Amino acid sequence: MLLKRRIQILLVLLCITAALVGVGKLWLNWSLCKLSWSGDLPATKQKLDLGADPNATSYGLSALAGAIWYRHRPIAVLLLRRGADPNLAVPLVFGSGDPELIALMMTHGLSIQGKEGTNALHVAIFAGKADIVAFLLQHGVDPNARDADTGKTPLQEAHEGWALQQHDSPRILALLRAAGAK
Repeated sequence: MLLKRRIQILLVLLCITAALVGVGKLWLNWSLCKLSWSGDLPATKQKLDLGADPNATSYGLSALAGAIWYRHRPIAVLLLRRGADPNLAVPLVFGSGDPELIALMMTHGLSIQGKEGTNALHVAIFAGKADIVAFLLQHGVDPNARDADTGKTPLQEAHEGWALQQHDSPRILALLRAAGAK
């Protein structure tokens, strides 16, 4: 009877410990996101060293996506080197206007065709980033690929709505036409 009681107490203590470890990991990952978004490189590195997941998310935004959104390039590089999935930052990366960062992310497995229907070329056109449009076309993105969500071609996207209001719109249209967009 005494042995059974001790085993029950031990099991309860193990469950409490496991719960505390889980909460600690959640807090570690949450703080990694906040630090990477705020631009604190040393603290971000420290959280990664403590075991934070480089693919951690908070409010639906990954640590890497937040670093890109807030233009903290050194943190984005650190997260990539620590194993962050670059495809979790789509479409923010294609709207970033930073071809060097996109090239680096491609070496870490970024798909320039995007994931889950997000087409990189469409995102760059929508964001009015002619340099990114040129970069993507130079790296083999199909200038006639239809967006999986809207069914539009890049040229249709460039002729409509928000994209037409961008100051780089004439250059984007020229780049698309030169690449054979229809």
